[in-house]
Amino acid sequence: VVITNHTGCYTFRTQPPPRGFGDIRFSADGSSAILSPMPGKLTKYLVEEGATVEAGAPVLVVEAMKMEHVVKAPSAGTVAFSVREGSMCGADEQLAAIKPAA
Repeated sequence: VVITNHTGCYTFRTQPPPRGFGDIRFSADGSSAILSPMPGKLTKYLVEEGATVEAGAPVLVVEAMKMEHVVKAPSAGTVAFSVREGSMCGADEQLAAIKPAA
């Protein structure tokens, strides 16, 4: 994608998110946000706050209508949760962030 405006010309390359990783949002600083794939309840964390995870590692479980959705880490790094275990969450609400290892 090329965007041109009065401040300059910017080129962006887009890639589809990895399959099976739920909804994610990447930031310019290298961190990634894990978003809720559906409205429901964050039933449990599968890792502890501050744990270091590898890409593809299960991080948390969201439940809706008795269906459980295991959300995986999109990248390697340290987990920081944004929503408490047992809380209700909306679709595309940020549940956790993965900060890359320094």
